[in-house]
Amino acid sequence: MVLMEIPEFKIILQELEKIKQNLKDSEYSTEWQAEWYNDESCWLKKGGMALSTYRSNRYYQCKGGIPDAYVGGRKVWSRASVQEWAKLTDDKLEEYHKKYKTGAKKCKN
Repeated sequence: MVLMEIPEFKIILQELEKIKQNLKDSEYSTEWQAEWYNDESCWLKKGGMALSTYRSNRYYQCKGGIPDAYVGGRKVWSRASVQEWAKLTDDKLEEYHKKYKTGAKKCKN
């Protein structure tokens, strides 16, 4: 008898998949606990570049340095914005800035 033919086994497999997804989601959600991120916390999420490079060139900043809101008088970006931006490598930034019409341009080296 094949295990997949047993209805209970199929249900157990479905429940295991749900548990697996829930564990994956909870690991991800603990990494992104804050709702709002300032420029330095954005930079920390992105990684890979010097803070001075990040701050001196809007091209490398989340949404070209244009904030989603202000919290405590500081520019902040939403979790969703930072998650989208943090995944991008330099070769994807031009398209990203066109999408959001940031006007940010890459500085010539």
